[in-house]
Amino acid sequence: MNLERGETKLNPVLVKQQKLTQTDVDKILDIHDEKIELIEKLMFAPILPNWKTKEFIVELEGLEFMCQKAWKLPQDKKMHTWYRDLDHCTCDKSLEWFGKERPIADDCPLHNL
Repeated sequence: MNLERGETKLNPVLVKQQKLTQTDVDKILDIHDEKIELIEKLMFAPILPNWKTKEFIVELEGLEFMCQKAWKLPQDKKMHTWYRDLDHCTCDKSLEWFGKERPIADDCPLHNL
């Protein structure tokens, strides 16, 4: 089974645990491709108005939920990691908050739109 595409490498233990097929894996890789493309657009765009940035964030959250569904995992916003990939986010990016309610920085331009 092919678990890699570009820089994305899926966890083989989780793939086996979730009993994913190659079709499931391909869907997850497709979602990761979309997420990477969207993050690159946000990272390399000139300063965007808040409403446009909000659209990117809503789309990223949607892709995270789609990915959780494709992995056959519960859809839980606390498990999202997209914000760690964005320099614009000034929140604590340590993994100690993974799976928990993470604190939002008062000055974060992404989380305080």
